[in-house]
Amino acid sequence: MEPLTETVDLDLEESNDLTFKIKMEGTAMSPAKVRLVCENDDFAYMFNGYGTGEDEVVQFTLPRMDKKLSEGLYSARVEVLVDNRYFAPLQFQINFKKTLSVVAEAIQVTKRTTKPEITVTASSIISSRPAAPAVSAIKFEQKPEQKIAPVIPPVPQIQAPTPVASPGSLRDAFLKKISQDTVPSSLKEKFSK
Repeated sequence: MEPLTETVDLDLEESNDLTFKIKMEGTAMSPAKVRLVCENDDFAYMFNGYGTGEDEVVQFTLPRMDKKLSEGLYSARVEVLVDNRYFAPLQFQINFKKTLSVVAEAIQVTKRTTKPEITVTASSIISSRPAAPAVSAIKFEQKPEQKIAPVIPPVPQIQAPTPVASPGSLRDAFLKKISQDTVPSSLKEKFSK
């Protein structure tokens, strides 16, 4: 096996395709299984390789690995299985990287509120009066009871309907008014009204 000298950089958050040219000599056209192994001390992932239609060209498709691996270097090798025999013709390193991303977060700045200082002081009461008897009762002011008067809604005023005059009486009233408004015969009559 060759030493791990070459490093291949792959995107951890995207699907990646790797293509290799693999030559097999000394065998008839036997079917061969080709796989890519990516490993570290704790685990190993294997990816099957498929022919591309070109002679001796094999392609590996690695899915997104961001949920499975963290960024960093991993040992990798191409394995070929043919006629119950195992070959590892190529070893290299895979460097999984995340694509560059910028994240902005909103931060809410809260002002520290200061509570007002509370101080309590007490002082003794000095009295110049003679001392009262030993038994004293403290009375507190009582809240006066409030009496609530019942609310009586006002009674609406109902007006009696106005009488409607008959057509004959209207005519008589009109004629009477006209007769009163007749032209006075003298100035004295005119201004005496």
